[in-house]
Amino acid sequence: MFEAVEISREITGSGQNLLLCGDARMQQPALSALAGQVQAVYIDPPFMTGETFTRRRRFGTSGWKTGRPMPEYPAYIDRFADTREYLELLRSLIECAKDLLLPTGVLYLHLDWRTSAYARLLCDEIFGEDMFLNEIVWSYESGGRAKKYFSRKHDTILLYARSKDYHFDLRRVPLARAEHRKNHMRRCVDENGRSYSQITTMRRYIRATCGATSATCSRKTRSARAIRRRSR
Repeated sequence: MFEAVEISREITGSGQNLLLCGDARMQQPALSALAGQVQAVYIDPPFMTGETFTRRRRFGTSGWKTGRPMPEYPAYIDRFADTREYLELLRSLIECAKDLLLPTGVLYLHLDWRTSAYARLLCDEIFGEDMFLNEIVWSYESGGRAKKYFSRKHDTILLYARSKDYHFDLRRVPLARAEHRKNHMRRCVDENGRSYSQITTMRRYIRATCGATSATCSRKTRSARAIRRRSR
């Protein structure tokens, strides 16, 4: 019914950007050719959750209009024998990133609470403690709330420079949130083909639908936020 498609790499733009799909350790020939030529490396490795992940994709004309059918496909397995095995993977990725970077280059390493402390120590060792620039905290509100501790509602992105001559353009940082995404709700499609956002929190189901006008969208979004505040 379905055909497996393997993609080893994808080049976007004018060939200046390279997106590797899959295990970077298996792409050594492609990466070795870029040694010392890369301005920025962004790594989003497994988080050592111990889970097997899947993803759903809308299929066919009906799927894109109504959201059904939406088959489930395997994504990746995030399981390791132990912490040592995971750290070996992480070390190999960080070392590879350093080899790729220009003297002006930087590394962005995206992790969460499970492994960010290990990664900080590895990056300090490989890049040098004085090459640490930022610990960027990406906070979000989706999902439920923990009852026995503060909810773990953030990811961590470590930023390290290849050298003191690194490039950083502050003018490229500010982006209005509304230009690309308004919240952390899950995007869905209703039976009429219209997009809407939803979230389930504290056993409350919240749905925000963007109608014909931005004003309608804003009112419904504010209403959803009000419901979320009351649920706390």
